[in-house]
Amino acid sequence: MSRDDPQILDALVIGAGFAGLCSAIRLKQAGYRFAVLEQAPAVGGTWWWNTYPGIACDIPAHFYCFSFAPNPDWSAAYPPGPEIQRYLEDVTDRFGLRASIRFGTRVTQCAWESDRGCWRIETGSGEAIRARHLVQATGGLHAPNLPDIPGRDGFPGPRLHTARWDHSIDFKGKRVAIVGSAASAIQLAPALARDGAEVTLFQRTANYINSRGNHAYSARMRGLFRRFPWLMSAWRGFLRRRLDAVVYPIVRRAGGFGRFARGLVLKGMQARITDPDLQAALTPPYALGCKRMLISDDFYPALQRGDVRLVASGVERIEGYTVVAGDGTRAEADILVFATGYDIGAQLRALPVTGRDGRVLQDAWSEIAEAHRGTAVAGFPNYWIVTGPNTGVGTTSVIFMIETHVDYILRAMARAGSGTIEVRPEAQAAYNADIQSRLSDTVWATGGCDSWYKRPDGRIETLYPGNAADFRRMLKRVRNEEYVLTPGRVTA
Repeated sequence: MSRDDPQILDALVIGAGFAGLCSAIRLKQAGYRFAVLEQAPAVGGTWWWNTYPGIACDIPAHFYCFSFAPNPDWSAAYPPGPEIQRYLEDVTDRFGLRASIRFGTRVTQCAWESDRGCWRIETGSGEAIRARHLVQATGGLHAPNLPDIPGRDGFPGPRLHTARWDHSIDFKGKRVAIVGSAASAIQLAPALARDGAEVTLFQRTANYINSRGNHAYSARMRGLFRRFPWLMSAWRGFLRRRLDAVVYPIVRRAGGFGRFARGLVLKGMQARITDPDLQAALTPPYALGCKRMLISDDFYPALQRGDVRLVASGVERIEGYTVVAGDGTRAEADILVFATGYDIGAQLRALPVTGRDGRVLQDAWSEIAEAHRGTAVAGFPNYWIVTGPNTGVGTTSVIFMIETHVDYILRAMARAGSGTIEVRPEAQAAYNADIQSRLSDTVWATGGCDSWYKRPDGRIETLYPGNAADFRRMLKRVRNEEYVLTPGRVTA
């Protein structure tokens, strides 16, 4: 059998969100034979799973799209989620990807076959697919994180998570208790209040919330973007540089600039919230940037008007229809909503992958998830993760990071040729030691808060300590000395 066996794909991509679609486009442009497996019935990833009222992106749209597929028709600087989903559907058709995507397909096992020099991927239907390279593009913002609250499962009314929204529920005139107060909660609460719900939001920890400053793009501006594509490119470049220059220094380390920015953010909150007690409840006790920085134009006004009631305490237990906070506050609710984020750690480890010599990825990551340059793992030849461990950034567009990673992966695949490429364990260890050392100096580690960024032991396996420009420089080339390259063999 030859490595050119037509029954073996060059690459198999798992996931059809931004990361999977970017991978598919680049693979197609490079002439590889590939397929994409997606467990959902449509493309979109995060934007297919998350459809709660008020959902929007926190990065300006012209920087939250592919650089090679700009969209002149964004309705606003921060368009609603359904518009981003439509963009992904359009990209899928524009690049002719639908024939390569198999929807409703769940992957149950991925195993490296050394004798064939390829991966065997099994699906829920019992089918086996072989591919020389495996690209995991499964993302992390779709597996719900449900807190273990006493009485949770005994709540008599509808209960749901923002990542599994039930659009059949009528919220008008209903008492809604929202558990959580971060990114999804501050989008959801005002939206439900506008729809006529009586909303109570339980806040365990206050968050820094800055103005979004959203604005619609006029028909004239959209026309200019369409007529002069260089305007979109220039605007995108400006947005990237602004985030690197203004937002990144806040998280680089707890220091003077962060304290200055904190004062500005709190001043903005105090200008919109006049009640001193509410101001105190909304003031975080930790450094700006320690947790994810949030943006909203309508959350504080909804609190100020009384459209949303804030309980500045986490939920302690649920007694029938009554939600009881840690400070003793009780709230009656008809509907219970968990806006409690995602289980990022579990999602990183969700794909069952067995590499060389029976090495199991979940076992390799039992202490901490580590990858070389966020994408390659020792003991797993020709295996790539798009935006894997320590690649998240709270200061730039994840789409920029995805494109950078995919380009690196394609360069590594080209370097492998018809053979295999596997990162050296010592290279992976040295890289991650450096990453953890750099992370120890960031506000994420020293800012005095607990967050989903950090594990219970304080280590960080999600975030990258540099900015967008650093990340792109790091992945500019594949260094041969970091990898073992094995030429392809031809056997009878």
